[in-house]
Amino acid sequence: MPDVIDIPAAWKALRPNQLHGLIMVIGAPDSGKSTFCRYLYSQLLAQQRSCAYLDGDPGQAFLGPPTTLSLTSGDLEQPTQVWRRFVATLSPRGNMLTMLTAVSRLVRKGFRQKAEVIVYDTDGLVDPQQGGIYYKFALIELLAPQAICLLSIQDELQPLLNYFLRQNRTAVYHFRASPAVQPRSPEMRRQYRTAQLAAYFAAAKSIELNWSEMPIWPGPRFFPNQLLALTDRDGYCLSLAILLDYQAETRQLHLLTPLASLQPIAALHLSRLSLDPQTFLTQFIPAEA
Repeated sequence: MPDVIDIPAAWKALRPNQLHGLIMVIGAPDSGKSTFCRYLYSQLLAQQRSCAYLDGDPGQAFLGPPTTLSLTSGDLEQPTQVWRRFVATLSPRGNMLTMLTAVSRLVRKGFRQKAEVIVYDTDGLVDPQQGGIYYKFALIELLAPQAICLLSIQDELQPLLNYFLRQNRTAVYHFRASPAVQPRSPEMRRQYRTAQLAAYFAAAKSIELNWSEMPIWPGPRFFPNQLLALTDRDGYCLSLAILLDYQAETRQLHLLTPLASLQPIAALHLSRLSLDPQTFLTQFIPAEA
């Protein structure tokens, strides 16, 4: 979080000592959602609360590389341990079931790690024409958060506000987006993703991996520069990798990855994204390829 930010009075009126369980924060891009989440998380830490932070935006992730969701506790700048799920996408659009599953697993992990409060910084998809509001409704119904914080720019969150206020089963906090928010264009967001991926692979090394007896999701269909995840036996992401080359006859994969050792790898999770190892630009691999 920036050293100096303008904290709206409405945020200061929120009492962190009254919060517990899962706190789900929803807002469109440029609503100040992530700034609010980090402010709230810092207030919880200041009260010595046992809390965790769920970075839930695969396109603008900051706790991990794009295409992943990450959970950590303690200091966000230097986390001591991070649990990560690979969602193989930069947006929930067309991938909502994968997102629902990953978020659910991370929330359960947080509470198993004895977190008293989890601050869930959701992705910014709320456009009803793209299924965003329905997707957020499904997340709320699945996760049953103890509190929902809605940050509105206009009336884009009104269906959620109207419904859950009347449900009276969870606390609902409604804030207007701060006028101090600096909008970021799609190009700025793309540049951020590229920079994050470049930093992630900065110390990556080339490795050889035999996949003959390794589980592969959704199956062994490989493409040059394909982005994939190396996962442990519980499905948590150990590392991302770029497929540089593969030999079908010997079942050998030539990968670029920052992972230091192959020992913990239990499975491979493939995506339909290619990642250029020179420019770190992503491109969708069409289904017919």
